[in-house]
Amino acid sequence: MGQSNPTTDTTETSPSFRALSLKILLCANQVRPTVEFLIELAEILAGFSACDHLEFWLQEKNGCSRWEASREPSRFYRLDNVADEDLEERVQEGLSCRDDSLEANGLKIESQASLPLVAGSESIGLLILKSARAGFFGQDMIPFYQH
Repeated sequence: MGQSNPTTDTTETSPSFRALSLKILLCANQVRPTVEFLIELAEILAGFSACDHLEFWLQEKNGCSRWEASREPSRFYRLDNVADEDLEERVQEGLSCRDDSLEANGLKIESQASLPLVAGSESIGLLILKSARAGFFGQDMIPFYQH
C-alpha cells in the first residue's frame, strides 16, 4: 500500500488547518534560537503536507531570507539570503501546483506546490513544497491550500 497525501482529503480541510495552525503557534511561542524554530517548523509543514523538501521564503526589512529543508534522502537544512526580485517573481506566479523534473541538494524533485504567504493585503513570503513523486501536488490541491 503506497503512502497517500493527507492533504488531498478536502472533507477535513478546516480541522486539518486548525490543527496545523495550533502546532505552528505552539512552536512559535517557545523561546529558542531561530534555527531551532525553523527546523521544527519545517518538520511540522513537511509532516502535514507529506513532502520531501521545502523552501520557506520570507521578506524582511533588509532583504529576503530563504530556509531550505529536506527529509529525504537525508536531512538537510540551509538558511541563506536571496534577492528581493527572486521572491517577487515567484510570488507573482501565485498559488500553483505543477510537475517539474529538477535536482535540488541531491534530491530529485518531480512535483511542487508554491504557496504565497500573505498577511492582510501584504505579501510576506512564499512556501514551496516539493516531492520526489511525480503528480504528488496536482491542480486539485489548489482549493485545499487557498483556505
